Amino acid sequence: MILIQHNSDNEDALDEPRAEYSVNKRDWVCSCLFMSSRLLPCRHVFYLRKALNYENVIPTQLLNPRWLISTLRSKNDVVEFSGESFAMAPVMQEPNVVWDSNRKFREASAVTKTINEHLSGLGMREYKTAIRALHNIATLFKHGQFDVILDASEQRLECHGGELFGDTEFADALSENDSNSVVNEASAGVLEGADISHSIKFAGHETGSFAIEKDPDLPEKLKSIPIMTSKATILDWTARQLISDEAMMDVLSRKYGSASGISVIDPSSLGVVVEGTVRAPRKDIQRGMASLSTEKVLVPLNCGGNHWCAILMDLSKGECYVYDSTASSYISSVRAVAQTMLDLLPPGAHKTFRARIYDPGLGIQSDNYNCGIYVLLAFEIFCEAEPLGLVNRSMLQCMRYRYLRMCL
Repeated sequence: MILIQHNSDNEDALDEPRAEYSVNKRDWVCSCLFMSSRLLPCRHVFYLRKALNYENVIPTQLLNPRWLISTLRSKNDVVEFSGESFAMAPVMQEPNVVWDSNRKFREASAVTKTINEHLSGLGMREYKTAIRALHNIATLFKHGQFDVILDASEQRLECHGGELFGDTEFADALSENDSNSVVNEASAGVLEGADISHSIKFAGHETGSFAIEKDPDLPEKLKSIPIMTSKATILDWTARQLISDEAMMDVLSRKYGSASGISVIDPSSLGVVVEGTVRAPRKDIQRGMASLSTEKVLVPLNCGGNHWCAILMDLSKGECYVYDSTASSYISSVRAVAQTMLDLLPPGAHKTFRARIYDPGLGIQSDNYNCGIYVLLAFEIFCEAEPLGLVNRSMLQCMRYRYLRMCL
């Protein structure tokens, strides 16, 4: 038995002050906390074996069995493969297997993550409405009232279609796209059977830049649209949903395609992403903007595939604006794209150093699907159409009808 003590005035000494340990020389076991808990040789054993001129500082022959590979091998049967070739097959999941809590948490997190990503891009008014809805759902989950949630999800709510025509049959027919005839007959039947004048108020919009006129032949025009062709994007205007990139560019090309002094830039040529970067090579963008001089430039931007914003430039005055109908966090990304475009304008264009917020006087968007309508109205007002003032739901319905007729 050997007693060992390390004395040091250093506050950072590893040993406790005046602590004494005993080392059994027969099996080299020390009484210190490290060896008692880890079952490994400690520094006291190393010091003594080195001072006594042992060949090995570490007594490998006396190591605890828990640290030996031979112990591990003896407790586990090693599978020996034959020399024949084999292939790894995918693991087939059992259909009725019971998930543990970790698996359930991971699956649910994937769903809630998409909800959180969408909420982060909403305006504050829309965000608060969505949060209240989530709180109600959380309360139902807490009390196990899942049947209430299922009953609500099975109903045809207003967000599934029929924005213009006040009827969900139109959206139901569009979802059943087994053949062109089914969709065409369903859409025409709804349009002919519903009195559009009850759902859209045309009064007060007969004159001016935003004049609207009822089209009695609209059902037949929609009936003639093949559902499986590119012309089917026109139907985006008939449902309560975000308009697609194709529908947006279709309206802008018809509205400003032959207009002098106005240029529309297709956002797909820029490769814009939500973070505010531009994927297309700067030389390609610069080449596409080389012909600009004094025009008004309109750039619609679909942020993340769920919200429309815009960049508006008046090169004759050296002005650049960014627009977001919900005043959401997307505006910072849109501003970054605008700054990139300003840097690539041709030398002859009147440049500005900073993009400002554009306010067409339409108010703040309160729904989650009419952002494209707000952008189109902002473009028209920017191109010297008379101001509309604050728009409401009825006005937005009229504008959707107006753009629908413009595309036919």
